[in-house]
Amino acid sequence: MKLIHTADWHLGKHLHRQDRTPEIAFALDQILDTALEHDVDAVIVAGDIFDKKNPPANAYKVAFDFFKRLADANIPVVALAGNHDSGEWIEGAAGFCSLLGIHMIGRPVGAKDGGLIQIRTRSGELLRVAAVPFVSERWLLDHDEIWERDPSEQSGVFREALQYLFKDLATEFRHDSVNVLTAHAMVSGALLSNSESKHHSSEAFSLLAESFGAAAHYVALGHVHKPQQLANPLARYCGSPVQIDFGEADEAKSFNLVECEAGLPASVTQIPLRLSQPLKVVRCHHKDLDDRMEEHKGFHGWLRFDVELDSPRPALKDYVQSVLANALHVDSSTARTTVSASVRTDAGDLNMSPEASLREYYRLRKKSEPTEALTSAFLTLLENASR
Repeated sequence: MKLIHTADWHLGKHLHRQDRTPEIAFALDQILDTALEHDVDAVIVAGDIFDKKNPPANAYKVAFDFFKRLADANIPVVALAGNHDSGEWIEGAAGFCSLLGIHMIGRPVGAKDGGLIQIRTRSGELLRVAAVPFVSERWLLDHDEIWERDPSEQSGVFREALQYLFKDLATEFRHDSVNVLTAHAMVSGALLSNSESKHHSSEAFSLLAESFGAAAHYVALGHVHKPQQLANPLARYCGSPVQIDFGEADEAKSFNLVECEAGLPASVTQIPLRLSQPLKVVRCHHKDLDDRMEEHKGFHGWLRFDVELDSPRPALKDYVQSVLANALHVDSSTARTTVSASVRTDAGDLNMSPEASLREYYRLRKKSEPTEALTSAFLTLLENASR
């Protein structure tokens, strides 16, 4: 049996006002071509189909064109909600999509309630997929637990609940079927691309690799954008199909072609993807800026320039973009350093991250550290407000 494992499409993503959806569609076309060429039995999409809970119309169109073309080829799909998706919307669309062989799972449920999907493939083989969409700690922990338990207790409750769900789903695995577990989750020790949601990628609410057990022949994960194999050799992140933001610049992108047989561990081939608009970060001193811009006039992708200045230079971004229209972002270190060195507030350095500012505020005003529960709630509120 052959499967394709992909995740973290982030359709509808904008980077400095540039719509990335056409680039993601280009990658999905390659995945579709591979599915048809290898006559795969199913495609697994392990969450973050969309970049926002209410994505633009062109994002929906690309996703459902992809699903429809797989349905036309009689290739079933299992797709999960990630932390960027609307689980409620995916649940609402699930009934209709199932008519096309597209199994969409928006909320975590046990095996008897729809969390275990059984697919009889065209070859006659049986595929069982245990599907776990993204689970927020707010779904598992009540108000009192979040505010009153210490971080280790909260983490323990979270991990125990997810491990119980994985075990429940695994009870429906059979020796005569190919058994796959798919989840959108942060696993402790995974290497990040630094473009994932910081709050949902913390160790505080991460899973241990051994949580998945040993019953599955393959564990298809989404959430982390860097492709990798975990401590559990059957568990893999396939990564995002494009470089989502400049934190992923120069990263190679891929998806997984998985060959499975009942009773045996899966064999995985990482299939590289061509990028229509790769990302690149150019770091230089302002004296070398013109030369570096000249070097990149033929670069067919999106650029970010980090320029070191001796003194502030007004309209630097306008100047760079007048030469290179594909320079989406221009940053200069001196402007930030000058401001942060000379202007301070009670919350600390103006260039601090929100989390660092919160901690600095507590140190200065309250002579203490904020609890992990308060920090987590603060970051969740900030993330929700920014959407």
